[in-house]
Amino acid sequence: NLELGRPSSIFVVLENRAEQGAKEEEMDLSREAARSISAQLISSDERIKILSQMQLGGLLEGGENTTLQFTALAEGVPLGLYPLQMQCNFSRLSRVTATGSERAPGLLFEYRNTSLDLPLQAQIVMGPRVEIDVRDEWLNYVAPGEESVLQLTLTNRGDEPAQDLELQVSPRPPIMM
Repeated sequence: NLELGRPSSIFVVLENRAEQGAKEEEMDLSREAARSISAQLISSDERIKILSQMQLGGLLEGGENTTLQFTALAEGVPLGLYPLQMQCNFSRLSRVTATGSERAPGLLFEYRNTSLDLPLQAQIVMGPRVEIDVRDEWLNYVAPGEESVLQLTLTNRGDEPAQDLELQVSPRPPIMM
């Protein structure tokens, strides 16, 4: 979910669904491993700004996963579901060739670059919107030079719960304490 008007995090789990292969001879060539993973989140709607740069995912062996975090800001867009696109680039070992001679043997590693465009969706929500409700104004009368009791009612007018809410009341003139 992207909270309207506030930077929000989008977590994307990348999973390498290739089965982990058997080790070839004594070397672990890991042909199924995705190497040099990079991912970029793109929005086609200019009201949804992707604040994160390209994210790096490193090496992902077959059967493993990693989580990438992107930050986005939605402003001036109606609530609802919006398409995003993640462009993911990586390389994988495609072929190993023996080169050279018996006196100077060598191996040539060839990698194939791959690019995937993956569709994503983000739900734009209002988020928690906490307001102070003053319904019984006569209970909040402050008499000069006397102690007074203030009664405040907090109301969440948003579409998601407010969690770990803290309220700090600070006096402003003419109230001293």
